[in-house]
Amino acid sequence: MKLALGAAALLLLAAGCDRMVGQEPQAPYSPTLEGRTLVFENPQENPPQRQQLQVTRTVTTEDGSQLVTLTWTSFTGSSQDTFRQKDGSWFLKGENGETRVLPEGFPDKVDRWVDRGFVNTIIGRGRIDLPGVKLDYPDDAGVWVESVPLNGAGISRRTLLVPDLGEVLTLNLRNGKWVPVNRLVSQGFTPLRAVGSAK
Repeated sequence: MKLALGAAALLLLAAGCDRMVGQEPQAPYSPTLEGRTLVFENPQENPPQRQQLQVTRTVTTEDGSQLVTLTWTSFTGSSQDTFRQKDGSWFLKGENGETRVLPEGFPDKVDRWVDRGFVNTIIGRGRIDLPGVKLDYPDDAGVWVESVPLNGAGISRRTLLVPDLGEVLTLNLRNGKWVPVNRLVSQGFTPLRAVGSAK
């Protein structure tokens, strides 16, 4: 889930779709705004278990990168991860370096990349249809990424990413059918003083 964000992650720019040229930089397909609060659930669980994600800190560095701290909370506890975002890329930072989730230039300057044993391909623009979730984006603002294991061993997945939010829906291929295993059910903002934003 964490690598999928935001992907793990990762689904368009269908054939014939024009690349955006000469336009101002668009919002990254990852959650970077302090106070952003997202709630996800796995509909395959009974009852569905929910997990909350909050952007608790965002710092802009001298090279223009953003260091983003995400706090995950569920019924079993909480944890934090730090990501780096620049020019559409999304990297999970760890003790042994960084793990790429999305490449630089995503989604308009790249349509295929290989990471962690998966071939990731942008396969099309995605209509954002999430019951109960209101988003201020056009219907085709989402981008679908299909991730297929290089050696054929593993689970293929499709991830719908949205500007400013990142992953909002993930489907796994099971017995020839695409099954939702993670989806956004609520989104909004939490006051920074409640989130504990550091200065």
